[in-house]
Amino acid sequence: MLIVFAIFMGILFVLISLSLVWIIIGLIATILIRVPYVNTPRGYCEKILDKVDFLGLTVYDLGCGDAHFLKRCVQKGAKKCVGYELSPMAYLTASIKTLMKPIKIRFGDFFKADISEADVVYIYLVKTVLAKLSPKLKSEAKAGCIIITVGSSLSDWTPEKIISLNGDYSAYVYKK
Repeated sequence: MLIVFAIFMGILFVLISLSLVWIIIGLIATILIRVPYVNTPRGYCEKILDKVDFLGLTVYDLGCGDAHFLKRCVQKGAKKCVGYELSPMAYLTASIKTLMKPIKIRFGDFFKADISEADVVYIYLVKTVLAKLSPKLKSEAKAGCIIITVGSSLSDWTPEKIISLNGDYSAYVYKK
């Protein structure tokens, strides 16, 4: 009985230690990359997916978090999905959640990524990052590419469609 208790306590200690390490890595990553890890609320994903056709398209998610949006795109018929994530915690989570799915999760800076294959570029980032990303979208996204931003608009683009998500919160759909 004492041995079973000791084993249980050892396992519990390891799990708590791993959880604390995971939290610390996440906090350090957030401080270093200066962008918080925030998932698109599930209801927002559904509203966007209902208004934009993803059938047969290649979707890139810049700052994909846990890759929930990409998983839903696959279910809606996207042929290929690629997510970029800079937070180690979110990258590992996304990689695990997309095993055995036609989704590639890449760890790294999406500013250095080649987005020229994307039919759709999905972005849920803060306005300051969007402003820096706009020139990359203009120069690298192919003609006809659909660009979707959530929460903030691209100030130097004109949206083709605005999808109301929750009161004043919207998704902006652009076409290059």
